[in-house]
Formats: sequence, C-alpha cells, structure tokens
Amino acid sequence: MDMAKLKTQALWSLIIAGSLLALFSCGDLPEETSSKSLSSLSLSPSSASLKTGQSVTFACSASYSDGSSALVKPTWTLSGAVGAITVIGYSCSFSATQEGSGTVNAAYGGLSASAAVTVSVEVAPGLATIEVSPAVYTGRVSGSVVFSAAGKSVSAEAMTISPVWALSGDPVGVLSASGTTATLEIKAEGSATVACSSGEVTGYAYVTIEGFVIEITVEADTYVDESNPGVTHGSDTSLKAGYVSLTGKHYETYLRFPLALIPVGASIEAAVLRIYPSSAGSSSLQLKRLDSAFSSATTWETRPTVGIFLLAGTFSAGAYNELGGDPLLTLVREWVAGTRTNRGVAIVQEGTTDGTAVILSLDNGSNFPLLRLEYTR
Repeated sequence: MDMAKLKTQALWSLIIAGSLLALFSCGDLPEETSSKSLSSLSLSPSSASLKTGQSVTFACSASYSDGSSALVKPTWTLSGAVGAITVIGYSCSFSATQEGSGTVNAAYGGLSASAAVTVSVEVAPGLATIEVSPAVYTGRVSGSVVFSAAGKSVSAEAMTISPVWALSGDPVGVLSASGTTATLEIKAEGSATVACSSGEVTGYAYVTIEGFVIEITVEADTYVDESNPGVTHGSDTSLKAGYVSLTGKHYETYLRFPLALIPVGASIEAAVLRIYPSSAGSSSLQLKRLDSAFSSATTWETRPTVGIFLLAGTFSAGAYNELGGDPLLTLVREWVAGTRTNRGVAIVQEGTTDGTAVILSLDNGSNFPLLRLEYTR
C-alpha cells in the first residue's frame, strides 16, 4: 500500500472518531450505553402558578446510573384544559389561558415526569372591593329581588368587573345573572348568601326570608254618587272617590276583600291596600273602616256607615298606588281574629277640597283592587 492511501485511511479514522465523540458528548444521550443506563427524569420548574395570559418554560433533565445528567428532548403533553404548550428545541413553553389546574408531562426512554400548573384569573388592576346592593335583604316568600354589583379601587374609584354570581346556603330561590345585576326569584323560607366575584375579589349580600306574601283580589266593590243619589254602580268597570267643587257633590268608593285564602293560624305582619287609578286629582283622599255592609245595589241613599279614619294619601294615574300602615294592619288582624266583622273599607273625601280619583274595579277584568298581606306561620 502506498503512502498516499495510508494517509487517506488515517484521515477518515480521525473524522469518524470525532463524530462519535460529538454524538456522545451532546445533551440528548442514548438511553443506555455499555457503562450506564437511564435512571430517572425530572422537570424544571417542578410546578408553576400563573395568571391567565402568563407563560412559563419547562426543561427535562435525564439522570443516569453513573451519576451523570443531561437535558433531553422528550415527548411533551398537557393534561387539563388550562392552556397550551409549544415545543422549542429542548424546552417546552406553557401559556395559561383558562382558570384551573393541569399537568405538563414529559416522556423519554420509557420513563416520565410531570409538573403541576395552577392558573388563576387576572384581577383587574387596582380592583379592591365589590359592593353588592342591597347588602342585606329581609323579605317574604313572594316575587323577586334584584341585586347589583359595583367594583371599587382602593381609592373608591369605580372599576370595571367581570362578575360571576353564586347563591349558597338554604335553597331560598333561583338566582339568574345578567352582567352586574342578578335577580333572586324567592321560593322558600331560609337564609342564604349571594356572592359576586371578579377574579380574586368577592362581594356578598345576605338574604333572610321569613314568612309569606299573599295578594287577595277584591270580592265586592262599588261607588255611590251624591249627584245621582238613587243610581247603583255595582257593575261599573271603574270606581270614583272624591269631591267635585263645581257641583258641590261627593263620590265614595267601597271595597271588601275575602279572608278565606289566609292560612289558619297565620300571623299577619303587614297589610297594604293596592288600587289602580286611571285618573287622579292632586287632593288627598282618606281610607276609612266600614261599620255596616254594602252590596252591588247600594246607592247614595242607602250607603253604609263609614267608621274611623285609617290612612290618607294622594294618588297618581297609570300605576298601582299603595296605602299601608298600622291602622290597616290592626283592622285586618281584627277581621282574621273574628273580633270585628269584615264589612270592608271606604275611600272618601272628608272635606270640600276639589279632586277625585277614578279607580279600576273588579269588573274591569285587570288591575283591580288588591289587599297585599305579609304573614308568618
């Protein structure tokens, strides 16, 4: 063999040896060699806590039986719908997108390692408190109540929030949310808490439901007209009460409500008369007790005896108006207890101040007079 061929073979030997040296000195080592084997994997960092929108980079290190270690390129996976991973070379980048918990996993050479990731919602900068209004609500089993939430900074400035509403405690009703408001449909007695959260900040309202509400529809109503003393109005679709200065004559309205719908043993806690005027003057009218009976055939000439004064108020047209207070509550309690006969109430004008109210009657078919009672058992 000539000298040139020997030099060529020596050169190729050096190239191959150098290639093997480079291969076995890089980070991604074979799983086993004649002198060492893969013993474990670990991730760095071993866990991470992030806000939505943040990211963290993980690396996987292999440990070998001879005590050496090196970075490797594993197969990366993510458990839990809290974000996404992107593999770049030896590293894996995790980006947090959804609140919750998950796991970044690495598999290599038949072994695996994992790192727990916890993601929380980024709080609006400066958000310190959430005020829920009303903060305290005490009511009866009937209707609904609307809560509203407002975010405040440390300096009490208004802050935008992304509210999440929840109801806990006794099952007093059904809570439905719409942005910064939530409506509680009240269904049962009990105590509950309404919570509104945005990120890590939460505001509360405390609800107590004790007792019930019932609205009783008028069972008999009519009015009498001093200008037409012999005319009946028992089937009219509206009622009149007040005084007309032009004629110098009065109108009086009479109402009676049934009590059979009130549960036996109920304790009446509040009473409110609700009437719906289609037109109303500016003068104050009076609510009085009736001390004798009326009927659909009652006229001015046969009108019942009007008793003691209960309440007074002015009315507005196009909506329900309410008259309520202790005198009416006392009268209803007497009716329920049987210590006074239920003959109803009258709406009158005591003096000669001009003004009348035209009130929708039972025969109108809607918006008729109601007696709203709150009671406990």
